[in-house]
Amino acid sequence: MSAADPKRGEVWLAYTPGPSRDEHHPRFALIVSADALNRNREHVMVVPIFSTGTLGPTRLVISADGTGLRQAGVLFCEELTTIDKPLFEPEVGPRGHVHAALLEAVVLAVRRALGDMSG
Repeated sequence: MSAADPKRGEVWLAYTPGPSRDEHHPRFALIVSADALNRNREHVMVVPIFSTGTLGPTRLVISADGTGLRQAGVLFCEELTTIDKPLFEPEVGPRGHVHAALLEAVVLAVRRALGDMSG
């Protein structure tokens, strides 16, 4: 597998947008865009993962189990961003993946961040 085909629900290391001197590069990120888009675009949508953070309606815990993280982290769903595929670490590939229930919760949290309170 290469950075050319990340899949929804996978956790990757990526160079996220931000200051070039950011000590947190590369950062773990959860792929949230649809696989059909991931195959056909030069970029994918991700939710960044931080080691700590205040939990809330748009921030969820992500377990280290099965994700490749060294410890549990926090998904900052309000910071949904797009990353060009070359910014992923292709020589390593995906570090792991999340369960369907967490992916569903992430989509709901992104919707909340966008002001959609219907879910």
